[in-house]
Amino acid sequence: MPPRPLSLPFAVAVVLGLPALARGATVTLDEPEVSQEECLARASYSVELSWDLGSSSGSSVEILGSDASGCSETDATTAVVVDNLSTSQTSYPQTGDSILTLAAVLSAAGRSSETCQGSDAKVYVCVRLLDGSGNEVAIGSASLTLQLEKPPSPVDVSVSVGEQGLWVSWAEGTATTDAPASSKTYRAFASANGATYASTETTGTSAHISGLQDGTIYDVWVVAYSSAGNPSDDSTHTTGTPQDVLTFWDLYEQSGGKDAGGCSHGGGAGLLSLLGVGWVVRRARRRAGGGGGAPGQPHREEDRP
Repeated sequence: MPPRPLSLPFAVAVVLGLPALARGATVTLDEPEVSQEECLARASYSVELSWDLGSSSGSSVEILGSDASGCSETDATTAVVVDNLSTSQTSYPQTGDSILTLAAVLSAAGRSSETCQGSDAKVYVCVRLLDGSGNEVAIGSASLTLQLEKPPSPVDVSVSVGEQGLWVSWAEGTATTDAPASSKTYRAFASANGATYASTETTGTSAHISGLQDGTIYDVWVVAYSSAGNPSDDSTHTTGTPQDVLTFWDLYEQSGGKDAGGCSHGGGAGLLSLLGVGWVVRRARRRAGGGGGAPGQPHREEDRP
């Protein structure tokens, strides 16, 4: 088989003795979005990444931070944050590595501490493969979004009582200039006597708060969260009081039924009255459904009382 011809740029580089043009690489960030709280804690927040250099070969790998995709050092603010990594390494950090802090990436990209305030922003993390002469062989980049904006507060909050708990429902708020982010998840809260309880986080518009005390009045509100976890302001607060829920057996006993063995004088009538309600509902459903048989089928005698 004849040798594969070189691409024109690569052939020119070889003839002129220039370094070969850099090939693409793939970079993946474990967490591509950073919340405002994480951004403010940038000195301790660890940026973790992995990469694939494909079939490229070289002598060392370095990681860069930049304010532009591709991490150009001629037309962007870019600096090396980790260097002299082994070409066999495909992720960072590994055992023995120092953490790569968000503060280091922001500094390399020329971002000040004020970056963590205001509107959303992006910086870029790049991985570059170098040959023995320090020339770039392959490079890849990934964007890191500083998701700083908050979502609007939930609206139309309502509360339904339950036994030792409350059901809370709400509607998504409308984005504003001060709260332009989308609402990704929600959590409902209830507070009384210095203790606060929370529902599990949900993508829906209702939730249950459990572990509450029946008969206690709770202050209730809902908070929305952006995709990076920025919380909205609290919704309008309302109240709810968990209450013991009456079961069929509770109603039977209240109407005079006994716990075991027979009924009292009024208990039989109470039980029959409760059962009667069920019969009336069942009979009404049969009539509404055409007698309880399949469509087009005649009534059966056993369906009649």
